[in-house]
Amino acid sequence: MGPGKIDSPKYAKMVPERIKNLQKKGKLVFPSEHINKKGEKIPAEISSKVMNYNGKKAILSVVHYHK
Repeated sequence: MGPGKIDSPKYAKMVPERIKNLQKKGKLVFPSEHINKKGEKIPAEISSKVMNYNGKKAILSVVHYHK
């Protein structure tokens, strides 16, 4: 599932710019907000890094949820 399906609308619109910055810098840490199946907003912090996977560029992201 991609970011467009779980990010809140406020943060979903930031995805293209964040991907551009990530490709330029190689890694980023940024705030976000996800929506669960019940429609509840969950604050999150995402750490993303560009890496090579089977000879191709990929983005690895780790999400830390705040309660």
